[in-house]
Amino acid sequence: MDIFTNTIRSCVKNYLHDKSIDISHDIYHLDRVCKNSLLINRVENGNKNQKVVIIGSYLHDFHRLYDFQSQRKFNSVEDSIYMIEDFFRLFPSFSEHSETVKKIILNTDKFSFLNNRNEDIDIYGKIISDADNLDAIGAIGISRAFSFGQWINEPIYVPSALLDTNKFNPETNSISVIHHFYEKLLKMEGEFYTMTAKKIAKGRMDFMKKYLEIFLKEINNEL
Repeated sequence: MDIFTNTIRSCVKNYLHDKSIDISHDIYHLDRVCKNSLLINRVENGNKNQKVVIIGSYLHDFHRLYDFQSQRKFNSVEDSIYMIEDFFRLFPSFSEHSETVKKIILNTDKFSFLNNRNEDIDIYGKIISDADNLDAIGAIGISRAFSFGQWINEPIYVPSALLDTNKFNPETNSISVIHHFYEKLLKMEGEFYTMTAKKIAKGRMDFMKKYLEIFLKEINNEL
């Protein structure tokens, strides 16, 4: 699968060359999601349909692209499907997988705390979703959160604002990056489908919680 992975990666880089994307969703994020996906697919699904898993991994974040036409930094997954279709038109050798991949991608970025999680999701949707969510937590997730915060002009922390765990709106910024952890990232603990991802997530989530504990102690001069 290394040759196929490198081919898809090259095609995606080619597709992205005239578009803009923040570094928290860049090609290296896609690489990590692909590796996570292949690991989960091997354990949970016996390495079936690896090509679909690889393509889905590399196309799942097209809604994060900066669209120069609309001048938007954000698109919903649903709104970005035209870009997925555009990719398959430009690279027709992969088009036999287009409908399966679109179905997978439509199930990403869906969470029970937003009441839009699909419980009828198939194994491939679960794999890509879990692989993507693993990259949003732990040490990597912390780095990506601050990077994305800079991209959308969120401050690191606003001490005067309560850390409200009840509010998360994907259409608007959080008060700060630290608030985003409490509004979304910590809630992802219960969003994993597969046992493989749940086991990996446990250590990453514990690390992230410890980081936040230390951060707030430093802010309050307790360390």
